[in-house]
Amino acid sequence: FVLCPRGELAELLGSVSTNGSPANGVPSFMMTYIATVREEVTGVLRDAEVAGGTILRLPVDRFWGFIGYFRDPDGNPWEVAWYAEPPVSETVPEKK
Repeated sequence: FVLCPRGELAELLGSVSTNGSPANGVPSFMMTYIATVREEVTGVLRDAEVAGGTILRLPVDRFWGFIGYFRDPDGNPWEVAWYAEPPVSETVPEKK
């Protein structure tokens, strides 16, 4: 999951009120699903929508991968991401 200031998350999710502040009910966290292949991002978003979720942002290419956002039926925000290269935490060798 991702922790971030409510204002940043509200802007990312399109949940900013008319006065520019975070809309009521914007959490300070977002769940993250990390896809193993690029095509999985679109599939997860499609499955989420079929299950009653709401697409917040269609997936887009970034220099590091591919990402999209949805809100589940309980109102929780999710990002679905595929990384062209593994995140740093997955490339650091384990201590023995």
